[in-house]
Amino acid sequence: MKPESRCRVCVSVAAALLLWAHPTRAQTDSTSWNPEVIGHLSFAQTGFSNWAEGGVNSLAFSGGIRASAAARSGRWNREHDVRLAFGLIRQDSVGYRKAEDLLRMESTLVYGGDGFFARFKPTIAVRVRSQFADGFDYEFEPPKRVSTFLTPATLTETIGLTSNLDRLVFFQAGVGSKQTVVTTSELRSRYGVNPNRIVRWEVGLDVVAKIDTDITTNVHVNAAVSFFNALDQKNRPDILGDVLVTMKVNDWLHVNFEWTTVYDFDISRALQMKEILSLGVSWRLL
Repeated sequence: MKPESRCRVCVSVAAALLLWAHPTRAQTDSTSWNPEVIGHLSFAQTGFSNWAEGGVNSLAFSGGIRASAAARSGRWNREHDVRLAFGLIRQDSVGYRKAEDLLRMESTLVYGGDGFFARFKPTIAVRVRSQFADGFDYEFEPPKRVSTFLTPATLTETIGLTSNLDRLVFFQAGVGSKQTVVTTSELRSRYGVNPNRIVRWEVGLDVVAKIDTDITTNVHVNAAVSFFNALDQKNRPDILGDVLVTMKVNDWLHVNFEWTTVYDFDISRALQMKEILSLGVSWRLL
């Protein structure tokens, strides 16, 4: 069977299991969802006037929403997590440029069984990563567009097992299907997609480890690392790492440090890294 066919079979099986596992009407009525929606805004400004040592006037701001919902119905646990963020920066006469752009979604369906399946729980997971706006490489004149909405976007579906190790580390492993979507034809080769197609399909082993805990009363760490090893690239796994440290000054003022690393041989042989340090305010919307 061709890789694309295997991927489509994997996706079809995942969709079928999701439908099969969906609670009946009677179960749904007793399901209690625990939604949470947090909004945040961050700002940074630097200004100079007749400053002998020189400097660049700048203004940066970003905003975003993080939403989650979880519910239990019988032996099934369902969790959904969405993170959206967008930010701009302006320096003197350069104009506004994109500084932050996130579209992240994740859904999991976990079955809590007995015996072996009480410790290692059957799981179906879906993850989506993309961005909202155009991104540019400013080393070119005029600037060269290198990304846009759903260019690229990655979708990963996994069927496997999950376990909480030592009540601190969440571990998930299984058979995964990954699609790299590039809707803009002239950018497909940049992301390792056939110029005549919109999607690059892969199937392989998907492993995820997460930590979500308080280090101290006012410092929270949310970190995740994932490895996707495609069958046709056994020695070149795709690696994605995310670390978000939130340091609360009080109930609404916080300092965030975010670090993201990406290694995807189809896109670049170098390790990609992004780091953001911000001071902002947050509030609970729901």
